[in-house]
Amino acid sequence: MNDSAGYNVILLAAGNSARMGMDKALLPAGNGLSFAGNLAGKYREAGAGKILLLVNHRLDQSKLLPGNIETVVNHQPELGRGWSVQLGLRNLPEGSCCFIHNIDNPFLETGLVISLLAACESGNYVSPVYGGRGGHPVLIGPEIADHIREMDHTPDFREILSQFPVTEVPYSDPGILWNINTPEEYAKYLAKL
Repeated sequence: MNDSAGYNVILLAAGNSARMGMDKALLPAGNGLSFAGNLAGKYREAGAGKILLLVNHRLDQSKLLPGNIETVVNHQPELGRGWSVQLGLRNLPEGSCCFIHNIDNPFLETGLVISLLAACESGNYVSPVYGGRGGHPVLIGPEIADHIREMDHTPDFREILSQFPVTEVPYSDPGILWNINTPEEYAKYLAKL
């Protein structure tokens, strides 16, 4: 992709957050914003189109900053991440690249967004890599997004991606590997900031 115009974002936050004990979308990111607000702000800085936050019905949406993010309620979170991705894509325009970002992967820099966008093509997906390990977020091309959107069953997201070529983009910050699921992991995250 030659420019960052015309890409969208799905922030996945419909899980139960059972190990964390509270909704991870609302966790303080250490800069006065929640995880959801911080990620949405970073994507906006990098020129995102629509940004959707996929949530379950228990999230207290009044705690999200008004106008900062658009929410879509997943009433069937037990169907897994693939259903959340599909539901999000069905609420976005066709024909554009889309970032899929788990809410418990709080790291994001605008430089990373721009690097991944530069590698996005219609039929591929893009993954940042640090130390030989794939990280977050994943950017899917328009062909993949449209394929998932049109499926008549709940997709297995990883299985779908395995059917398409991947472009790996080396990245110098290990933050792309962060995954915050427990209070202990959250404390380590805050200590790294």
